[in-house]
Amino acid sequence: MNDIRVGSVAIATRRTGVCDVGERGVCYEVYDLGGRPGYSFIFERGRYDGFSPQDVETALQMTGEVAPSI
Repeated sequence: MNDIRVGSVAIATRRTGVCDVGERGVCYEVYDLGGRPGYSFIFERGRYDGFSPQDVETALQMTGEVAPSI
């Protein structure tokens, strides 16, 4: 998995409760929950949620881009 940090841009590869296939999102928070890493993403339509590393692998394609203004 790519190094995910605040500002990392992703594209949804499958539909979830917060994103549709092809929708772009940006990581706005990197957190630790009970010793496990997590990443909060907000998507184009304003929906947002936290993703585990496994969720990222199955639902998002990291673009390698980083939005500098985040």
